[in-house]
Amino acid sequence: MTLYEELLWNCLQNAPVEVTFPNLSIHPNELVEMKCFQAIEEIRDILEDKKLTDQECAMQIRYIIYTMEEAGIHIQNR
Repeated sequence: MTLYEELLWNCLQNAPVEVTFPNLSIHPNELVEMKCFQAIEEIRDILEDKKLTDQECAMQIRYIIYTMEEAGIHIQNR
C-alpha cells in the first residue's frame, strides 16, 4: 500500500461499509492531510526537547516510529 492508501484506510476503517461513505462530510484528501499534520505536530514535539542525551534521542526515534504507526503508516524493513 502507498502512504496515501495506508493513511486513508486508517481514517476510514471504522466508517460504515458501503460503496459510498454517507456520513463522510469531508473529502478523503482532507482526511489524509489532517492525519499527516497531526503526525508531523507530534513528531515535532518529540524532536524539540533539547535536553535529551544521545540515548534519549534514540528513544525519541522509537516514539516517532510509534507515532507513525499510530497514524496508520507501517514502517517496512526496520
